[in-house]
Amino acid sequence: MKHVIIYISMALIAFVMVWLVRTNEEVVPIKVYTVDTMYSYIIDNDETIDLNFYINDIHPLTDINSYLDFSIENEDCSKLIEVEPLGIKSIGNETYLGESYNKYQIEIKMPIINQSFTIDDAYIHIELEGDLVYRFYIGSLSLYQPNEMVKAFDWYSLSAVKASNNQISRFSKIFIEYTQIDKTISYIELAKDYRVDYTLDEEILTLDIKDENRLYYATPVIIHYVTGEEEIINYFLYINDFQILKESGVLLHVYMLS
Repeated sequence: MKHVIIYISMALIAFVMVWLVRTNEEVVPIKVYTVDTMYSYIIDNDETIDLNFYINDIHPLTDINSYLDFSIENEDCSKLIEVEPLGIKSIGNETYLGESYNKYQIEIKMPIINQSFTIDDAYIHIELEGDLVYRFYIGSLSLYQPNEMVKAFDWYSLSAVKASNNQISRFSKIFIEYTQIDKTISYIELAKDYRVDYTLDEEILTLDIKDENRLYYATPVIIHYVTGEEEIINYFLYINDFQILKESGVLLHVYMLS
């Protein structure tokens, strides 16, 4: 009988110890980070856009089959477009503040809106299965509807650099090497109403980008000619950084998920 009591006591002690350990374990919350980013795209048939977020765990947000509804809207919802998520993929991993985060890219099919469209304070609104609803700030969105298009610029090389004193993923100059240009440039935009200064010599068109606190690593180049015609060098990824969370500082927006 004494042996039975001893075994029962040992079992109870072991149970209590396991319970205490589990109770005192630090539960790491699921967190999502977004980065204040300038997303700029050309509207075209079958055009898709990519939006990014970071997450430190497995969650229905990473499963495209969990998505029921998706929209992009401004802060007070006075501007809103319903869009269709086509897929989601993991495109990298970063360590930030001692935690590991996977970077996910959502591919979005844009609706046909037949006009240029901008949201300066853009949020994504996501509804998932299980009555999960999330709203994340992403930065700005520019969708540009081309006008009368021509081919007058014979270019062959694109490149860009950051400012020497800037660590965030944002170019300060774009260089376009070319052999010939047949029309006179009126102005150049990198998003709707986002004009940039430029210099043109016999071999290189150089675009000077304003320094702002917002990531900007890919863009179309929209060339407006004095004739009223346009030419577009479509979306191009100029910078692909692998430590965006570590280097973006105040541009980060964190969300705790239930």
